[in-house]
Amino acid sequence: MSKTSLPLRSVSQLNQYTRCPMSYKLARIDKVWARPAAWLPQGTAFHTVAEVIEKARMEGRDVTLERAEEIFREEYAKDIGALCDETPNFEWWFWSGPYNGEADIERRFHIGLEQINKFMAWRETQGQEIWMTPEIRDRRCIVGDDEAGQEHHVADCDCKPSKPAIELSFSIELEFPPELGAITGTYEADGITVEFTVDGIRVRGFIDAIVVVDGELRVRDYKTGNKPGDDFQLGVYALAVAMMFGIEAPKKGDYFMAGKKGKKPVITEPYDLTEWTREKITARFHEIEEKIQAGDFPADPEPDKCGFCDVNYSCPVFQ
Repeated sequence: MSKTSLPLRSVSQLNQYTRCPMSYKLARIDKVWARPAAWLPQGTAFHTVAEVIEKARMEGRDVTLERAEEIFREEYAKDIGALCDETPNFEWWFWSGPYNGEADIERRFHIGLEQINKFMAWRETQGQEIWMTPEIRDRRCIVGDDEAGQEHHVADCDCKPSKPAIELSFSIELEFPPELGAITGTYEADGITVEFTVDGIRVRGFIDAIVVVDGELRVRDYKTGNKPGDDFQLGVYALAVAMMFGIEAPKKGDYFMAGKKGKKPVITEPYDLTEWTREKITARFHEIEEKIQAGDFPADPEPDKCGFCDVNYSCPVFQ
């Protein structure tokens, strides 16, 4: 029996495997319990509010500070509640410096509200120009060429209207070229040996914003923590933009840093993304995919990494 598969991957999956293959296995394959942390709902709630604010502005509507704070409260409470339902004992939550799990929930609630205030102030004083995506037309559809100028779409058409590039989802297929080769192997299923071939992957994700800076497109990611991401993440986003809309990939990307308590938000210096070609990105995913399909999941213990690993309680090396 044989099977050809197209694994679903993401930048975060690749980064997790690169950081520690064992943590990838425990989290993504074994799906063990993950130690909760208050900084996760803080970041998620901030992203939700930023998306609401930007979409409203593009529609000519204003979101008041009071409403933005209300949305943050609702989203933060919802996600914290879900984590508490799964792990009600705060002794099992991550600490943040001197703050235990319970104290950090309260602390990050206020940090998040401050970041919302700073984002709205930054948006008013400096702001960003959100790109409008091109309209995508399915060739199978008839658009405005009859007497009434009406559009006629097939049932499963891929037409998409132009829209603001905010929290833009993508799903792109990267085929492995001959020089890399397909990945093959076997596994057992219900007593049957299954041969598999992986000749590519599908990479999915979300782009926080695509902005226009000095007439050029730039991919932008929002960060509520202390450190920005790397150029690879932005490079994948740029490739996704090119593949989805049939345009040249943005040459630059940056991070909006929401700022720690009492600190102003900043935009990082732009990252040069031109080295992250489709071929180079595909090769990097291929390298990791080979190891995943081979079941290669060694632990890579380091104090700094292990201490902040959310599946370390299930790790045989950490324990």
